[in-house]
Amino acid sequence: MAVAAAATVGAAAVDANSAWYRELAAPRWQPPPWVFGAVWTPLHASIAWSAGRAWSPPCFLAQLYAGASDVHSRCPMTALY
Repeated sequence: MAVAAAATVGAAAVDANSAWYRELAAPRWQPPPWVFGAVWTPLHASIAWSAGRAWSPPCFLAQLYAGASDVHSRCPMTALY
């Protein structure tokens, strides 16, 4: 719901057909405009999906424990005294 609201507000706030945008010096390798929608939509959907998976309780705890074990392996307990 928040993503749809942000997309709606962003689409309303940007005018891609403005004179300023058309006068920008674009590189030769810039893709055609239709490619952005075709690429960015699944890209951001996959980012949102992976963020949801990363912050789910089992994955978050696994990351937390992995980070803690990395810190302990780099800093032995004798160095803390």
